[in-house]
Amino acid sequence: MMKRLALAALFASLATPAFAQVEDEIIVTGVRTASVPGQSLIVRGDNLLLEVEIESDAREQAERVSELTDTIKAFIDAAEDEDDISLSFVDGNAVRPLRPSLFYLAIGKGPRPDTSVATIQIKAPIPDTVEDAFAISTRLSAFVASIPEEGRISIDDTGEVVISVVNPRQYRPRVIKLVIDEINDVREQLGPNYHVVLNDIDSPMSSYRAGDLSLGFYIPYDYTLIPENIAIYNPDY
Repeated sequence: MMKRLALAALFASLATPAFAQVEDEIIVTGVRTASVPGQSLIVRGDNLLLEVEIESDAREQAERVSELTDTIKAFIDAAEDEDDISLSFVDGNAVRPLRPSLFYLAIGKGPRPDTSVATIQIKAPIPDTVEDAFAISTRLSAFVASIPEEGRISIDDTGEVVISVVNPRQYRPRVIKLVIDEINDVREQLGPNYHVVLNDIDSPMSSYRAGDLSLGFYIPYDYTLIPENIAIYNPDY
């Protein structure tokens, strides 16, 4: 029992925030691969985001930027009339609110010469009563279709939807607990005469898309069980 408590106390001390390099809300797009360890925590996403590309092919760059800015403002004004729709842009895997002061971060060169494109995300929360993304994405698409295309603007609903989670740091202690429980279960089956060498439990969390509206968090850990009668352990052999 003392070994079990000591193991739990050690791992609990590692349950500090590890998503420090990420903003408070992140998107999750990847799928589970063979590199994901045995234990991962499946949670429901907080928001669904639909990607929208706004393009201007006006002759002058200043005119293109002006048209894009006016269109983004139209999106923001329309979203203010909705209870559960907001605008964001994705920076890496971090979700940032789209404000007038940040318009320039969403605007870049288009795929063709003399075009400029703004890529934004239309976001809505995922209700507890919804079991798939279809109804939410349909509503977001209808919202996009309601925005008029002025001048040389074209608005493209790409159909690409991703889920996001707010405050991913909160899940790290639960992920570590899953690892602790797994190791303790194995040790109980093998008996008390084993030591545990655990690697990489202090690594940052990673995530993957685990379903239509859910995602998985994991730490890329591994461990070795060593009989007590082995005096020297070299992990390189």
